[in-house]
Amino acid sequence: MAPSSTESNNFIDHMSDKLIESGKPIAGGWLLFVKVADLDEHSKAQRKEMHQAYFTGAQHTFAMMMHGLSDGEEITETDLKRMDNIANELAEFAAEMKIKGA
Repeated sequence: MAPSSTESNNFIDHMSDKLIESGKPIAGGWLLFVKVADLDEHSKAQRKEMHQAYFTGAQHTFAMMMHGLSDGEEITETDLKRMDNIANELAEFAAEMKIKGA
């Protein structure tokens, strides 16, 4: 019997916490993605290209987040709006993937 979506989400949340604690959350996230997306059946060259795309996306997102922050220690409305924009765009993508069954 396949795990329920709640069980799967709980597992992914648990693993995400562990990966953040490990000090290598992006590398760990890649390994989790490889298993969840069943990439073992893809060629080594395809996995390498997907790995590069995965890290490029992560690096770009982080750079956009850091570049967009206002100077100073206080969080501003602009900071919150920029983070909301990123969160909303990623949520739209997640919803699209769910619709496609990915």
